[in-house]
Amino acid sequence: MRTAIHGLSCLVLALVLGLVVVVNAGCMKCGGKLAGDATQKVLERMVEKATGGKAQVELGGDVDLSDLPVFLQYPGARPTAKWSLAGDKGTGSVYSLVAVEDKDTVIGWFKISLTGQEWKQSAAREVGGGTMLVFHSPDGRQVVTVLVHTDDGKTAVTIARSTKSSS
Repeated sequence: MRTAIHGLSCLVLALVLGLVVVVNAGCMKCGGKLAGDATQKVLERMVEKATGGKAQVELGGDVDLSDLPVFLQYPGARPTAKWSLAGDKGTGSVYSLVAVEDKDTVIGWFKISLTGQEWKQSAAREVGGGTMLVFHSPDGRQVVTVLVHTDDGKTAVTIARSTKSSS
């Protein structure tokens, strides 16, 4: 039970930090690259202190999605932020994207894409005007949480992906 609570608290931390990253990414337009670099470093230190792991944060237009499996890369979506965490129990990354299609279209695509890879959907909930989907990989070692909501007429997507270490 303690492991489940710890996993849930880590997911909540990741989603809260996702919101912080998205808000800060929008505000950084005024402060430029220097503010962005400083924000990234502060967020990395916050995550590392809270979790005891090693964190990496990317904000802005040059977010690298190369480690995100293709079946999780919504076609045409623009990445706005990413942060990753590595610790003794596994690794995790959270990606923020913006899509032009409506919320229902994006949700439908993720459901089809993940189930097409034999991932099992374990939850779907309405959360604060958005929809949260939770999927588990066929081997049970990975969990993906997708949060989709509408923000200023655009569809915002947050993908949290975690992998348990093999030991």
